[in-house]
Amino acid sequence: MHLDDLGFRVSSVDNPYMIWRGQALLEKMSILKVEDLKCLRLETIHVVKTAECSNVGLSMVAERCRLLRKVHIDGWRTNRISDDGLAAIAKHCPDLQELVLIGVYPTFSSLAAIACNCRNLERLALCGIRIVGDAEIECIADKCVALKKLCIKGCPVSNARIRALASGCPNLVKVKVKKCRKITGRGVEWVREKRVSLAFNYDDSEVEALDESESDGVGGGSKRVPQLKMEAGIQRTFVVCHMY
Repeated sequence: MHLDDLGFRVSSVDNPYMIWRGQALLEKMSILKVEDLKCLRLETIHVVKTAECSNVGLSMVAERCRLLRKVHIDGWRTNRISDDGLAAIAKHCPDLQELVLIGVYPTFSSLAAIACNCRNLERLALCGIRIVGDAEIECIADKCVALKKLCIKGCPVSNARIRALASGCPNLVKVKVKKCRKITGRGVEWVREKRVSLAFNYDDSEVEALDESESDGVGGGSKRVPQLKMEAGIQRTFVVCHMY
């Protein structure tokens, strides 16, 4: 399948947006002919600092690509991806296994929908999301029964609710907490004592700008754009990103 067949525009290598060594860096994804998207067996999508991408485009992708297993979104704090887009993922992509959210604006509603509907979710990262706090973490602890790895960075979560991880998420093996000002060493030690098998990585350094490399507790921490995996003419990985 050629990228042009997807209805997305791919710029030439003479422009800042380019195709290089099998990696597709796409120009825009908002309502840019997403209705023509044909890759129904798409499993992975990365949306990286693409200001034009909104809830509309993400919802259309979720509706048409229902086999999505990995979704990484760096919203660049543009406030264009929020509950509507994530609710569409929860509704249409029940096989989701990995979700990385950076600088987007979900609320309890959409996170609860993902926790309830995506029962195979194993890896979750929430980075630089100022409206994700105690209620959302408590919901995750209660509903995400398959979760194995959780990364929380730069979110207003407190000691009182991080303790929910001591008894919630029965399959949880690793937690990474970084730059969350309301969580202290005392709260982390309490969780460690109650759940000794849990690998709890804690860093209380000052909050700074977060990007996709900051989600290493879930997605591996690499800044490299993943290659497009082609198998029998089927595109399984789709990358949408902004180039400087």
